[in-house]
Amino acid sequence: MKNDFQERQLEINTFTQRSLFITIILFLVIVIFLYRVFYLQILEHDEFDEAAFENKTYTVPVQPLRGRIIDRNGIVLTDNIATFDLITNPSEINDPIVFLNDINKLINLSESEKTNFLNSFDDRAFFNKELILKSNLNEKDIAKFEVQSFRFPNVFVGKRFRRIALGNDSFAHVLGYAGVLTDTSFISKKFNRNSWNDALYSYANGLIEGKSGLEKPLMMF
Repeated sequence: MKNDFQERQLEINTFTQRSLFITIILFLVIVIFLYRVFYLQILEHDEFDEAAFENKTYTVPVQPLRGRIIDRNGIVLTDNIATFDLITNPSEINDPIVFLNDINKLINLSESEKTNFLNSFDDRAFFNKELILKSNLNEKDIAKFEVQSFRFPNVFVGKRFRRIALGNDSFAHVLGYAGVLTDTSFISKKFNRNSWNDALYSYANGLIEGKSGLEKPLMMF
């Protein structure tokens, strides 16, 4: 009888110890779970909320439209023309030669377009600036690229505006011209903290500015 009692007591003790061990494990799991919920929902809520917002939004650079220049009779002297260009991000391209061979199978590139791309590649990649590979795409080229765009994550079709002079060439020196914002022009401009990111974004994405003539004062409006 004594042995039976001892064995029974041993079984009870063993069961109690195992139950206590399992209870402790479950308690720790619940504590860890509650801590993670508190950490994600309370402590890091703002950070994850911002990350979730960024995941569902995509910022697309939109080139500002420059104003028309007209004479006193209302005749347009300088206007904007919209074009769709094939634009690359050189900083995301590892081998420009291989890239050109691949994209040329989809969009026909001239020798001058290839040469211009290779000559400007290193400089644009260093400053993380976009580089136009082919200008003024037609509807057929746009459709062909969009179908295969998943193969080229570092390339996109962007809408850009170019300035065209509609007036007499004799007024060219008065009207002036506009061009891409240069490194020197960018450095010379004064930006506050709020506008700095926008300035860098515009600089990297081909913002144009007035260089001379009437085009230059238009930068103030």
